[in-house]
Formats: sequence, C-alpha cells, structure tokens
Amino acid sequence: MQRIKSLDTFRGFIMLAMVWVHLCDWWLREEDIWFSDAIVPILKLMFGPGFLLLAGISIVLSYRKSLIKITKMDGFNYNIIKREYFFRATFILIVALGYNSFVALQFFNPLDLWKWFMLLTMSISLFIAWPLLNE
Repeated sequence: MQRIKSLDTFRGFIMLAMVWVHLCDWWLREEDIWFSDAIVPILKLMFGPGFLLLAGISIVLSYRKSLIKITKMDGFNYNIIKREYFFRATFILIVALGYNSFVALQFFNPLDLWKWFMLLTMSISLFIAWPLLNE
C-alpha cells in the first residue's frame, strides 16, 4: 500500500500549525496580545482535533493493511493483528504517562498525571476500540 500524499501533507500542516500556536505566547509583543486572546483559542479547537482525526485515519488504514496481509502471508493471523494493536495502545499509554509524569513533577502537581493530552487521549481511544476490532 502506497503512502497517501494528501494525508501526509495535511499531517505536516497540522504539526507546523500546532507548533506555531504553542509558540505564540513567546513571540507575541505586548500590543499584539489580542491575537493570543481572540484567534489562538479558535485555532486550538481546529488543530488538536485535526491531529486526532489524522491519527484515527492512519490507524484504520494500518489495520486494513494488516487484514490484507493475512491473506498473503502464512503464519500471520487475526490474533497477531489484535496483539500488535494492543501493544501499540500500551506503548502509547506508557509514553503518555511518562510525559504526564514529567509535567506533574515540573509543576509540582500530581493531578497533572491524568491530564488529557493528545497521547493519553489516543491510547485510551485505542483501548476502547480494541474489543470492537472485527475480522
């Protein structure tokens, strides 16, 4: 299966836009603070969900590619696909909790461990979808 260029282009645009939005507070001058107050919240509402949408589309495409691989390879079955999917969700959860732990230690707030950043949202979504995978 070939890469989908429009998906990669949109993903790159979303990543650049998210970096730009997160850096706005640092480079804005005092007289341009209205931009941060008026436009950045709207942009955050577009780019975060856009990133999650692209992650979901990529996971669906990867899952379909794995289902095609079952018919072509001996020894590759549906249980292996489910294990890979579960491993991916577990790995993302570990990375998310590691990142959240770092943030919690940095700001001296243990409740930050369970903040819903992107990685934690993706891993929990993968765990919720795991039992729903069909052959």
